[in-house]
Amino acid sequence: MHIDFAATQKTRTTRPATSSVPLASFASPAKSAPVASFVPRASLAPLASPDPFLDRALPSNLEAARAILGGVLLNNDRISALATAHPDDFFLRQHQIIARTMISLSLLNTPIDLVTLTEELDRRGALEDAGGVAYISQLADGLPRTANLDHYARIVRQKSHLRQVAFGAEAIQLAALEPDADIADLTQRIQNLAEAASRSPQPRLKSVTSDGLLQLEVAAREMVLAPVLPTQGLGMLYSKRGLGKTYMSLSIAHAVASGGSFLGWTAPRARPVLFVDGELPLSTLKARLAAVTQGAETQAEPGMLRLITPDLQTGAFPDLATAEGQSLIENALDGAEFVILDNLSALCRTGKENEGESWLPV
Repeated sequence: MHIDFAATQKTRTTRPATSSVPLASFASPAKSAPVASFVPRASLAPLASPDPFLDRALPSNLEAARAILGGVLLNNDRISALATAHPDDFFLRQHQIIARTMISLSLLNTPIDLVTLTEELDRRGALEDAGGVAYISQLADGLPRTANLDHYARIVRQKSHLRQVAFGAEAIQLAALEPDADIADLTQRIQNLAEAASRSPQPRLKSVTSDGLLQLEVAAREMVLAPVLPTQGLGMLYSKRGLGKTYMSLSIAHAVASGGSFLGWTAPRARPVLFVDGELPLSTLKARLAAVTQGAETQAEPGMLRLITPDLQTGAFPDLATAEGQSLIENALDGAEFVILDNLSALCRTGKENEGESWLPV
């Protein structure tokens, strides 16, 4: 038996960026990302009637894109807009370059202004590709309010989504004109495109370059109980039955809740603790807690140590091997920074204790 205690598409096809060039003119990929080969519709044999799709510009909103970049220059706190509108969502390649550079500066905790931005772009050899100093200095000109940046970011993201739908629809159209076109395959592709079009754009994961990570100022992890348990840590106490696991876990809980020490381990500061007991009678748990508190050098403030035990419940006790049981415990955390489960064998009643797969839900 043991005690557990824990401190709580394939590659996107892109096109060269310009707001005035019709779809048929795109013949080479943008430099910023690898692209699938693209055969313009205009290169096919002429059809009986002209295709109006060829004369339409791809969906974009350059004003919204400029407003996002200019807004970040004016207020670095609005860099969060670039989490909604990813650099690849910008239509113009120069906007993509500027957005990526802004994110890199933000990750390095470097202020983003005209000087730092142009200096970093120049260091990367991308200043001219980004439009040059003159263009970048005009990004914030006439900008309405930076408070609207989240709205502008959603516009840019939506236009990017529409472009992907347009590319997907054209790819299906081209496939349908092939001599060996398969109706079942085309039907599946149409269904896939319809499903993708109906879904909201997915949030993007953030990444950092290796050199950027090495330059980041990262705070050291705090200790819940030094030197054995850091924040975001997990520990397990194991022994045979009757050797004092509950006494030890209660002593650890009290030390953390009071900011005290136990066995030479010290809690740098008091933290709210939740102790979940799965098997002891309430009277036994009370007696053991009393022994722990009487022998402690420091005492916890009221409310810093809370306990959950079966005898206090009116219904069945949670089974932590189920999603429902885990949800009940999560709802009871109420700000707890340290959780002790005493013990897993009693709290997880579904499955077989000695089979590894039974522990997967936990």
